Amino acid sequence: MKGFFRHWQRNLLALLFLILLGLFGWAWHFAHEPGQFPIQHVQIGGQLNFVSTETVQETVSPYVSGGFFNVPVSKVRTLLMQIPGVAQVSVIREFPSTVKINITEAIPVARFNHDSFIDTQGHVITPELLNNTQDLPEFRGPILQMPLMVAQYQLMSQLLTQAQLSIQLLTLDPLGQWEMVLNTGTVIECGNIDVLTRLANFIKAYPPLLIQNPKQTLVSVDLRYPEGFALRWQ
Repeated sequence: MKGFFRHWQRNLLALLFLILLGLFGWAWHFAHEPGQFPIQHVQIGGQLNFVSTETVQETVSPYVSGGFFNVPVSKVRTLLMQIPGVAQVSVIREFPSTVKINITEAIPVARFNHDSFIDTQGHVITPELLNNTQDLPEFRGPILQMPLMVAQYQLMSQLLTQAQLSIQLLTLDPLGQWEMVLNTGTVIECGNIDVLTRLANFIKAYPPLLIQNPKQTLVSVDLRYPEGFALRWQ
C-alpha cells in the first residue's frame, strides 16, 4: 500500500510539473505575441546638442512595434551608438509599455571646418546638429594630428589662463609649426621648437608689457627666437 501511494505521489508531482511547464510556455508565448503589451511611450533623455530627438525616434521606431518583451535592447543601443556625436547610450524597458533611452553625447573641445567638432579624444565628428559650439576655439590642421592638437591645446590653455588669455584659433601646419589667435586678437607664432617653454616665458612677461604700453594693442608675437620673442604693437 505504501508503495502504491509513493508511486501515486510521484505521478502527481510529475503531472503538476508538466502542467506548470505548459502554463509557463503558454505565458511566455502569450507575452511575446506582437500585439501584447505594446510600447506606448519612448522617453528620450540627455542634453542633446548634436542629435535630434527625431533621429532617435526614427532609429528606434522599427524595433519597438513588436511589444514590450520583443524590444531588442542590445540592438537598439548599438544602432544609437552609431549616430555621430553619441558617446554613451542607456536603453531600459519599463513594464508594461515604456522604453527609456538616455543619450550622453561626446564632449566637444573645438570646432573643425564649418560642420564638425573635435572631441576630447581628438576624433573629428560631423553630427546632424551643431548647437552650442560657437564659444569653442577653432582647430585647423591635419585630421590625423587632431589628438596631438587636443593635447597641445590643453597644455597651452593652462599657461594662457594665468594671464586671463584663451585660444580662439589654433593652427598646426604640415611642417609642425604652431600658430594661435588669442581672445584679444593677438596672433602668436609659436614655431615647432620648445613651444611650451617659449610660450611660458612670454606669459611671464605679458603683464609688465601691458603696463608699459597702456595705449597700444599687441597685434602679434613671434616666439621663434631661441633667446626671446618679437612683438608688434599698434
